[in-house]
Formats: sequence, structure tokens, C-alpha cells
Amino acid sequence: MINVSMKDFIERAKIFRSNIENLKNEKIWQNKGFQVVMSAHNAEKFLPTVLSSIENAMANMPWVMNFGDDESTDSTLEIAERFSKMSSAVIFNIFKFNKAKSIAQAKNRVICKALGKKEEFPGIFLADADDFFTKERARELPHLANKNNSPFSVGSWYYCKNGQKILKPASKSAQKRTFGPWATLIHARLMPEDGKLFYEDPDGILVHEDVLLLEEFNHYGIPVQAFDEVIACYYNASEGTASREIDMTKRQKLWEYYTKLKYEMLSIKV
Repeated sequence: MINVSMKDFIERAKIFRSNIENLKNEKIWQNKGFQVVMSAHNAEKFLPTVLSSIENAMANMPWVMNFGDDESTDSTLEIAERFSKMSSAVIFNIFKFNKAKSIAQAKNRVICKALGKKEEFPGIFLADADDFFTKERARELPHLANKNNSPFSVGSWYYCKNGQKILKPASKSAQKRTFGPWATLIHARLMPEDGKLFYEDPDGILVHEDVLLLEEFNHYGIPVQAFDEVIACYYNASEGTASREIDMTKRQKLWEYYTKLKYEMLSIKV
């Protein structure tokens, strides 16, 4: 008997396969407006640096900022509001939400808001509140995506921890599905109309929603165009985040939950 998650995965497979088919024979990057999408919760430590990196990267481009505050209790919202007053963005949206049930829900509801401008600003840059956004991602990734007519592109990135950084080439990351949305450029029309790019599990437990999405895309046959020459992101691998739980027993349980969902998804014949 098909359970709830299986039904959801089957429906998602249909949506993504249909969307990629509709994009195949179109020049999808003729309209070059872009949107940055970010959800943040208690992100005051890194947020000023991250928003500065985004502003520096996107300056002099037609772009929209979509910032979703996930009921922060620190100065996250105030920082976003301060940046909104001096940003070069055509529109700087700040959305105030109640605490999300899951990370996927927190991200998806900001994506949903962004899709309201998808015709004018179809290029979606997903950003995390603690990862450095590069100018190469904003400039070179769209150029290469346009040249290759790619609706889902990924650049190389640096894994940063304890003052050290390790280069992760895009081609290897794409092959092993070990990159995150913070290294990508995604065409808005590849996404579901309701904004649910990431799978929202009914229990709200999943914290590896970005890795699961990559497994979905691979299984559904969604092509990923990798560009090694573009450094898209400096990924901050700090402990204590949702996917890097300090409690190792809890971290293991979260990974087991993700693994269960992944194999349910992979059992679908598409």
C-alpha cells in the first residue's frame, strides 16, 4: 500500500518531469532578471557578511531580494531591514513568518513568494544565511546557463571549516550529489507552482531536504549542468546547525530518517 510520502513523491516526479519537458525547446534565459531567495532564523552572527556578499555580487543587475524571517528572536529581522534601505535590488521583500514546521517549509514559503515575479525575474539564486555568495555565481553562472540553455546549473564551491577551505569541483559534486542549493542557479519554471521545491515530510523531521532534492532530480532525470570554472559559494560547515546536530545520537537518527525517505523515493518507477 502506498503511504503518504510515496504519493507525494509520485506527484513531485510528475511535476518536475513535466516542467523540464516544457523547458526543453525554449530559449529560457532571454529575460535575465534574477531573484535571491533566503530564509533565516536567528542568523545575526553571519547575516551582515552574507547580505553584503549578495549586494556586492548582484549590484548593477536587475534583481529582487526575497528575505523570509522564520520567527527569529535575535536581531536577524533588524539586520535585513537595515540592508533593505540601502540595497540595489529593484525590490527588497521582507516576509515575516511564524516558526516553520521544517526547514523545507521555511524555504518553500519564500520560494512561493518569489514565483509571483517569475516571468520578469526567472533566475532563482537560493541562499543560506551563513554562506558567502560570490560575484562569479551572479555573473558567470547565468552567462553559462544561457549559453547552454540550462535550467539547473551548479558551480564549484569551497567547504570551509576551522579556518580551512577545500575546493569542491562542480562536476564531482554533481556526480556524487554533494552540493547544496547555495551553489546553483535554477530557472523558476522548473519549480512547482506552489513553491514546494523541497519535499515537506508530514512529520517535519527531515533536515537533509536539499540532499534529498538532488537525489530526486537525479532519479527523475532532471539534467544538472556543472561548471567547474565558476566558484559559486563558500560553504560554512559550522556545527550546531540543523543538518550538523551536535548531539551525535540525534544526528544519526536524522540521517536514518532521511535515508528511509530517500529509498522510498528511489523505489518509484519513473
